Amino acid sequence: MSAETRNTEPATGAAKRVFAAGSSESTSVLTALARGRADELWPELRFRDVVAKRVAAELGDADHWADFNKTIMRGCVVRAQLYDFEIAGFAWRGGHRRLRVVEVGCGLEDRSRRLSGQLPDGTTVEWVYVDLPAVVAVREELGLGAGATNVAVDIRQRDWMRELPGAELPTVVVSEGLSYHLEAAEVAGYLDGISVGCPAGSLVVTDFMSPLLKLWHPGNRAVEGGLKAAYRSGAELHASCAGIEHVRDDYGLEGDGLAVRALGASLRHLPLKQLRTCFYGVAIGTVR
Repeated sequence: MSAETRNTEPATGAAKRVFAAGSSESTSVLTALARGRADELWPELRFRDVVAKRVAAELGDADHWADFNKTIMRGCVVRAQLYDFEIAGFAWRGGHRRLRVVEVGCGLEDRSRRLSGQLPDGTTVEWVYVDLPAVVAVREELGLGAGATNVAVDIRQRDWMRELPGAELPTVVVSEGLSYHLEAAEVAGYLDGISVGCPAGSLVVTDFMSPLLKLWHPGNRAVEGGLKAAYRSGAELHASCAGIEHVRDDYGLEGDGLAVRALGASLRHLPLKQLRTCFYGVAIGTVR
């Protein structure tokens, strides 16, 4: 059955159960809703994702997310833009004509279609989408990642990348909204897997939230079991893996408004280093 045919079929009851409200997978519906409605809710972002709009309509319980914090939803879109930029930048800066992009905890994302016109001419990308078996099954049903590899693996194992295609290629590994659904030891295992499964110089992009933000984040109520791992900085996150070199953090997603950004900056520059923290950030590193 072709991807085009699958795209027109309604989501099954099984698919709706996978993304049921309260599961960690349900946040994939939230981010798809945010990306799909970005052009109407936040036109100033100039972001359009027609695939996300369709998928959210098929799978999403829009009423469940109707009152969810719109600042956080907008942040999901800005985060997607940042990740798009980092992937495209890796291709442009490195002059890579062949590369691999591994999207971990991909949910309902289909970034390969969105980035198709933003990479250098002649660039060949091995796209690999990784998630839980039930999520991968839904992706294949919906035709997401057509022409790419959708694969279910346990990312907590140090050799989780062993069976993925394109191991010899310069790689970008990205994860959105993943680290705080894992325990700290599981995040370390995930990063270890990247360090042994990618060539040196490969790019690693991982978002994280601080213990401070975790205290009040609505995700604690939206997801069964609440949020888990938290880090005061990207350097602290990368310190859990000797094979990843920390490059920088991006704090552009901490929130809207000058007051929030000013407070976030002050927390990151407190006089006592052991007290420094942030609200939310994206850690950018490379494989040693």
